[in-house]
Amino acid sequence: MALMITASSNPIPATRSAVQAIDQDMPLTDVFRFDEAVRHQVWFLRLFGELFFGFAFIAMIMASVGIYAVIAHAASRRTREIGVRMALGAGTRNILGLIMRRGMWQIACGVVLGLAAAIPVSRLMGTLPLASAGSNPLLFAGIASTLASVGILACWFPARRAARLDPVKAIRYE
Repeated sequence: MALMITASSNPIPATRSAVQAIDQDMPLTDVFRFDEAVRHQVWFLRLFGELFFGFAFIAMIMASVGIYAVIAHAASRRTREIGVRMALGAGTRNILGLIMRRGMWQIACGVVLGLAAAIPVSRLMGTLPLASAGSNPLLFAGIASTLASVGILACWFPARRAARLDPVKAIRYE
């Protein structure tokens, strides 16, 4: 049997005394305020939420490392091309622009496609019982800006390395 009481103050002591006045032998167990009862019933959801948040953080770190690896690999594959461009007179700024443009295009496509997929999925998940109401735009903006910032740095370091190449050694590369 369950009893729900609406009150402006804490109704637990008054409820206990009222039940004891009616029947001394009636046990009154698991007495909670409504918010405590809900928290008691959904503790496992909160635990899994925190666990999945940790997994999501690890996934974001892995995605950041992956972005760096892909862009660094793409820049290293173009070593010979960069050497030829530098031998023909391309300056440091041109080489930086070449690598940065390609990387920024990849990052922009990834962020746009990721947000295009994340928004409908979050709305779908918002329909689940006990889910938060809708998507959080600040969370989306934070994750997208973090991955974009990592992507910019991932473009910058290989671009600087490529711009410092000796054209003769780069042409003989491989």
